Amino acid sequence: MEKLVEFILNTISKSSRKILGLVFFLSGILKVMDPVGTGLIMKDYASYLGLESLSSFIALLNIGIIELVLAVFLTLGIFTKITKYVTSFIILAFTILTAVLFVQNPEMDCGCFGEAIKLTHFQSFIKNIILMVFVVGLYFEPKSYRPSRLKYIVSAISLISLILFTVYSYMNIPMVDFTAFDKSSVLMAAVDNQEPRDMYISTFVYEKNGQKGIFTEDRLPDSTWTFVDTKVIKKQSITADYDNYPVLSFKDKYGNYYDSIAVDKNVMIYSLYDSNVSKSKISKIAQALRDAERAGMKPIFLINSSPEELETLLSDEDETTSLFVSSLTYFADYKTLISLNRSNGGATYFINGSLIDKWSYRQLPAYDSMTYMVSAEKNNILISANPKKTMLFEAFVLYMLVLLFLF
Repeated sequence: MEKLVEFILNTISKSSRKILGLVFFLSGILKVMDPVGTGLIMKDYASYLGLESLSSFIALLNIGIIELVLAVFLTLGIFTKITKYVTSFIILAFTILTAVLFVQNPEMDCGCFGEAIKLTHFQSFIKNIILMVFVVGLYFEPKSYRPSRLKYIVSAISLISLILFTVYSYMNIPMVDFTAFDKSSVLMAAVDNQEPRDMYISTFVYEKNGQKGIFTEDRLPDSTWTFVDTKVIKKQSITADYDNYPVLSFKDKYGNYYDSIAVDKNVMIYSLYDSNVSKSKISKIAQALRDAERAGMKPIFLINSSPEELETLLSDEDETTSLFVSSLTYFADYKTLISLNRSNGGATYFINGSLIDKWSYRQLPAYDSMTYMVSAEKNNILISANPKKTMLFEAFVLYMLVLLFLF
């Protein structure tokens, strides 16, 4: 009878550890993969809690790292006592917080799974209530339980792997993009305000991955989209119908909007969402703009600053470079630019408004690469650019799950 009771307790405890470990792993890996996006979520929480003065510091805290460490310890069943208490505290704290969020219903995402899975405040609260049930299961662990030496070895390998993944994530753009500007998005150029307001145009409704988009006759999507219907709408309302598709809005120093130039052929956009950068970074971007132009692309420099701040940034450049960069510079808001490219100073490539690929500032494409992109077929570039990082991320997740759940 005693052995049966111990078996039941061990089963409850082990199942609870595995389930909580899986949830923490998925939540943590999605947060760590996109540290900039996680920082935005942390800033939102800091603002909600009235800690605006600490928002910059809090943004540096990536709770996903803590979740990944707990995931390793939970699934492998090591350091169970301290892990049990830390897990209980975190789940209880977030249960209380999500309950308050559910009651007050502020306009912010819970960020439970980064930007990959959006939950309402109610859904997030219910999720934490369910997790509390499994937290109780952690306390059913038999006193005789002792983890094997192999589990400590596997945990060390897992933690080293996750550390390397975290370092990579902080140095590069996310391996999988869950922002509005992902590699399946098509830009919606803003409507020219000088067009007649009662002008009607024919549009075409296409669907992809459960989302619908409206396209114009001269800018139809690629073959991966499925035709659904046609619509005749007022031209100035076209932007409003693009709720699921991004509008990259930017203006010149006089306040005139030039969104339409981003949907030209072979557009390379370099973006700075934070203009507090070194002179060397500005010089590197200036050279990248020159290389893009020489390669036959249309270079654009988008920055979140004022024209006066731009002049200060370019003050150390020679007059020719300063005039060249200024002629290609437009101004956009912080939220747009940080969604467009998570890397401050990164590059984003469009062909006829279709987002083809992105690069971090550390990996800006060289002149030869851009020359190839201009001459190559659009579909060939898409095939070579799109799946690689996604497949690598999926392979890494599978590798980690095998490590954590096989032993």
